[in-house]
Amino acid sequence: VESIIVLSLLLLAVIWFAAIMIGDFINPIIHVIAALKTVKKGNYDVRVNNADNRHDEVADLIQSFNKMTEEIELKNSNLLSDNHLLKNRKQFLNHILTSMPVAIIALDVDLKIKLSNEQAQTLFANENLQSSNIMLFLPEAEQLVADLQKNPDHIINRVIVTQLHDKSVKLLISATVESKDGEINGYIINLFQLTQAN
Repeated sequence: VESIIVLSLLLLAVIWFAAIMIGDFINPIIHVIAALKTVKKGNYDVRVNNADNRHDEVADLIQSFNKMTEEIELKNSNLLSDNHLLKNRKQFLNHILTSMPVAIIALDVDLKIKLSNEQAQTLFANENLQSSNIMLFLPEAEQLVADLQKNPDHIINRVIVTQLHDKSVKLLISATVESKDGEINGYIINLFQLTQAN
């Protein structure tokens, strides 16, 4: 009977010791899992503390996790900063475009309007120029674009007479190529109404 009691006590001691060891190993992993759930929700400044100053695989896991979240937080911060800068640049460009006294139109290579300011919309009496072909509003653009393709490094300035709102209108046009790495990827056209033609 004594040997059974001793064995039982010894077995309880082993179980108690194993529970402590498992808890000591599992608790930091539980903290890492909880931190991962926080990161998943978008909180990238979460860190797991190595409270026991461990120097084992669990410590390596904690250190790797903390390094990963630091890098994610830095990249997220840079991305937010870049987005803010891009938004400010876009607002600045929109401000410039709306304050210009000339109509400005940016075309893609297919002559579809990808950007226009208020003055362009007023000039063509159309608030929805986006994605429309410039030829619908300004047929003379065809020759202008052909000239730009022949001389992509030049700015072409000319005065044309065209029909707008059933009236002949004289326009001063300045146009240039938008290119990247030597390849044309669009055109910028500025239009200024000089007078109504007689």
